[in-house]
Amino acid sequence: MAKRSLEERKELVKKFIEAIKKNDVNYAKEILDEGLNADYKFSKGGTLLTLSVQYRKPEIAKLLVNEGADVDAENEFRESPLYLASEIPDVELIKFLLEHGAKVTARETNSPLHKVCTKGCSEAAKLIIEKSSDDILRLCDISGDNPLRIACRACTPEIVELLLARDSQTHTTCLLGNGVILGALRNSVENAIPIVTMLFNAGATVRERNFWGLTPWFSAVEKSIWQLKKEETRKIEEGICGQPSYVDLCMLLLKHGCDIDETYERDQTALHMAVIGNHERLVRKLLISGCNMEIRDHEDLVPLYYACQNGNRRLADLLVDYGANLWGQNWHLWEMKLSQQRKESVPLEESMSLLNYLKLRSRECLPLQSLCNIAIRKTLKNIEEDAVRLPLSKSMIERIQLKA
Repeated sequence: MAKRSLEERKELVKKFIEAIKKNDVNYAKEILDEGLNADYKFSKGGTLLTLSVQYRKPEIAKLLVNEGADVDAENEFRESPLYLASEIPDVELIKFLLEHGAKVTARETNSPLHKVCTKGCSEAAKLIIEKSSDDILRLCDISGDNPLRIACRACTPEIVELLLARDSQTHTTCLLGNGVILGALRNSVENAIPIVTMLFNAGATVRERNFWGLTPWFSAVEKSIWQLKKEETRKIEEGICGQPSYVDLCMLLLKHGCDIDETYERDQTALHMAVIGNHERLVRKLLISGCNMEIRDHEDLVPLYYACQNGNRRLADLLVDYGANLWGQNWHLWEMKLSQQRKESVPLEESMSLLNYLKLRSRECLPLQSLCNIAIRKTLKNIEEDAVRLPLSKSMIERIQLKA
């Protein structure tokens, strides 16, 4: 075939670009047969292959590779075809490029592996991990995130397991101070529970704290309350409730050393937050796990006050029956705070009525059965597990465990 002039080559390139835009594979093949080089490079950078991937035309990209295009040629932004395919991400094209020798290379502080992990594309991540060097696995992007931390928050447990098998560096943090556990807590709860378990087995600890002071413990507590609100909405809309629970994740974190009485914003504990959020299940779990009900926040208020503010007599009774102190409270302060901090969703009269009820209970002695239950709980290290070993009836054990 005679060598074409510069103008003729430019015309063929123009036609090929039209073929890319129209995704016309047959027309693209005809143009290549007319003499256009499949590895044609634009003067400003980039190739027909990078252009076809950018336009998301995988069949034309495959045609170019089969016709001899360089699978690693970069565009003017140093983006390779594999990098561009990972941004989409297109699993089949990624697989095709890797099978044809594409290299997993870094683009400044980024790589195809970072991209597919960020997109949460576990299938593509699995393909790229197998071809990635240790340097790519440790590479931190502009935010200071490596593939493992990104995968913890966005991918499936399978991908985290693959990365841990290659590199179990679980003690690093990104520029914002988020470690692998905090990252995993941003994933769906279905993924977070097995991922956090794997991370603990690989040596991660609960002693992470980002630049805002957020720890894994309070991240899980906040998400538990958020999940409850979401489930209540879904119950109204669909009549269903979510299956996995962030409460279970809270218990997992406690098992691995979280401080149940740690304080966060406004000097509040997890129990303060659970009561404020009307999260009865979490409140029960915290109580049987041994939390301190008498810790006061920055306004000198205990969790019981917030049950009163919410007009939630059920939670108030639960706290009192579990041993909340009614005799050392500043009722005048409570009255003043209720008047100042009234909630639109709860009439002030309802909160004041509950306050008067608690005042009345403070003048009475607890029933003997309640006193016995409180005394027994104080002797048990793990109420949920240890109570069943007591020589008591099933109904009494359930009362001790707050199940009755």
